[in-house]
Amino acid sequence: MWAPYTEMATRVAGDADRPGLLATITTGAAVGLVGVGLLALAVSTWSWRWVWTGTAVLAAAATALNLRWAPALAPAPDRRARWTPPVRFAPALGFAFALFVGATAYLTYATDAAARGGLGGAAGPLVFVLVGLTGLAGLRTGPLTRRVGPARVAVLALLLLGAALALLALGSRALPVVLGSAVAFGAANTVGSAALAIWVARIAPEQPSGALAVALLVGSVGAIGTPAAIGLLVARTGPVAPLLGVAVFCVVVAVTAVPAGRSTPARA
Repeated sequence: MWAPYTEMATRVAGDADRPGLLATITTGAAVGLVGVGLLALAVSTWSWRWVWTGTAVLAAAATALNLRWAPALAPAPDRRARWTPPVRFAPALGFAFALFVGATAYLTYATDAAARGGLGGAAGPLVFVLVGLTGLAGLRTGPLTRRVGPARVAVLALLLLGAALALLALGSRALPVVLGSAVAFGAANTVGSAALAIWVARIAPEQPSGALAVALLVGSVGAIGTPAAIGLLVARTGPVAPLLGVAVFCVVVAVTAVPAGRSTPARA
């Protein structure tokens, strides 16, 4: 639903309101994480199937509300020529890849680290709640991108993501460090995701949903491959080295690849 809503936001919102609207749409995922975490805590003494049942009910309700309240738009102009990502789209694709790789690596090991730190069976739900709450920082992504541009916000998000991964790797048995990493990750993940949506809508205002779909596809490739790659390394070295490696990768992308997109014209 993310890509279609990017299309709707681009077509119904003016230039001044569009970044904030895109950021608000993206930050809805943080609210979802809080809801899932609280639901898991509430049914922790029952079967885990209740979590999935509750999530399915909420998803059905959200779908019904979308069908009722989503604005009806006229068909988009016929685009017979296939949309080709321009050269200036490459930094955004690199950012999407790094963001998804870092987020997948973090979520793969955060719950185990929190459990080892002393949270036990409540580790997963509490980490999700904390990540969701701090992810509400994504609501400020719109004003921030208007001031400094989405590329610079993307750099900030990747640096913060690298810090979260490093904290998780080096302090996995210290609960305050693990919780601190969750705070950093929640903000980095949602702010980064919002910056990605705003960035691609600025690069390709004529087809924002297609641009975001390409970025999500590239990011998904990284998300799919990350657990397998890290799993192979963890079996030989333990989790510290792979997590630090992903942290360094995020920082390297932040300071080399992403800044190339800073000259993107301000059209969103």
